[in-house]
Amino acid sequence: MRTTVDVEITRYKGNEIEKVKDTVATERYLKIILGDTEFVTLLCTPSMVKELAVGFLVSEGTLKGKWCSEEIDVIDKDDVVIVRIPLIVDPKGDPKGSVVVTSGCGKGITFAGKEDITSMKKIASDLTVSIGEIRHLLKDFRERSELYRTTACVHSAALCKVASGNHGSPEIVVFAEDLGRHNAVDKVFGYSLLNGVSTEDKVLIVSGRVSSEVLQKAALRNVPVVMSRTAPTSFSVEMAERAGITLIGFARGERMNIYSNDWRVKNED
Repeated sequence: MRTTVDVEITRYKGNEIEKVKDTVATERYLKIILGDTEFVTLLCTPSMVKELAVGFLVSEGTLKGKWCSEEIDVIDKDDVVIVRIPLIVDPKGDPKGSVVVTSGCGKGITFAGKEDITSMKKIASDLTVSIGEIRHLLKDFRERSELYRTTACVHSAALCKVASGNHGSPEIVVFAEDLGRHNAVDKVFGYSLLNGVSTEDKVLIVSGRVSSEVLQKAALRNVPVVMSRTAPTSFSVEMAERAGITLIGFARGERMNIYSNDWRVKNED
């Protein structure tokens, strides 16, 4: 499945006009079918589609437990990618079949509300991360964002291992890109679920803002540290404080802002 396409454009540069080829990010429909029920359609970058489907459905509370990648069928048609998961859903009990979730600022079907903030459970993790590890991971994160460098049109997300509680150097374990920042996070968590990658001892890095829905996805997977190159929202800060998540924003180069649970960040190289 191609993640980019070439289009012909008219380029203006000063007084010069020319016809050239430009590379843009592919946007496709991803139709998720549970058993015989058409459940939801996502607009997305057509990569890691199994992972996106599983991550999205787990975040929505529809899928529970462990899933095997071999059980999931993928059919690539002209303008639609179909992911079929062998799960029986009662259409009367779950009326989501006609919903289309966009790849822009749209969210998952489940929205984070005030009740989600007040009912957050504390994450039991003593994971810490050093300033040096953060810088190392951010550099690797930027270098891996190949689709963004090509199109300037996608978001990235990564699940990372750090030295605390592990052995060796910090490293990115799972990396994903998508037109939607929520989709990129769901791909990362979907991959983790399908491949048995633990999340409760990892750091989540995202390229876009950390809204309450993104924070909620991390909290559901017991991720103790969430980091972004941009800003968090007020709800995400409140949720992170209640959940015991260390929330880091504006993490760029030598600077960063820590919005909650700063004890996890150690001033060490």
